[in-house]
Amino acid sequence: MIVVTGATGNVGRALVERLVAAVAERTLLDTGHEGAVHRLTGPGPISNAEQVGAIGRTLGRDLDFVEVPPDRAGAGLFPHVPPALLDGLLKTFAATVDVLPEITYTVEKITGTPARAFGRWAHDRAGDFRA
Repeated sequence: MIVVTGATGNVGRALVERLVAAVAERTLLDTGHEGAVHRLTGPGPISNAEQVGAIGRTLGRDLDFVEVPPDRAGAGLFPHVPPALLDGLLKTFAATVDVLPEITYTVEKITGTPARAFGRWAHDRAGDFRA
C-alpha cells in the first residue's frame, strides 16, 4: 500500500480541469461575454482522500490517504509555501472543513460539454500517473 499524506483530507472541492481552455475559447470567439465573470467548477465536490482513491483505482493500486490536521501540518508538508504565508494557508484549509463548495454549470452552459468528474479525469490521465 502507498500512503499519501495531506491536510484536510475530507474537504470537498469542485475541481475543474481540461475544459477551462474550451471555455476561454468560446468566450473569446462568441459574443455576449464582454465584461462577464464566469465561475467555473467541476460537477461536484470531491475530497483530497477521494481524489487519491480515484487515482489508485485508475492505476489498480492500493493508495491510502492519511490526513494531517491543519494545525499540525507544516513546512514539511508544504515546502513550496513561503514560511510567512504558511500559517494563513493552513487556517484557510481548516476553515473549509465541512463547507460544501459552490457548484456551477458554467462549463456546460458555455461549451455544451459538462465538466468531467475527477474519476474520469484520472482515468483519462492514467499514463501521466505512471510516468
